[in-house]
Amino acid sequence: MTPADIYAKGYPSVVQINVVAPQGSGRRLQQVSGTGTGIVIDSSGDILTNYHVIDGATNIEVVFDDGSSVTGSVVGSDK
Repeated sequence: MTPADIYAKGYPSVVQINVVAPQGSGRRLQQVSGTGTGIVIDSSGDILTNYHVIDGATNIEVVFDDGSSVTGSVVGSDK
């Protein structure tokens, strides 16, 4: 396979991950947003991403290549 073939085959499985997480405490508690990427790893829709992308997230939105989105949840993690 050429690099272009590998890209064409793998690109649709890359997702954008939008998160909201609390930052601070007490009266200075704020909700901050962040964005990262992940890759769909199986037909069940499991996604692999870096820990720092979802660390502390209270809301997770996954956006697919076609623009559709779903609410995500953390099913496992490893720092």
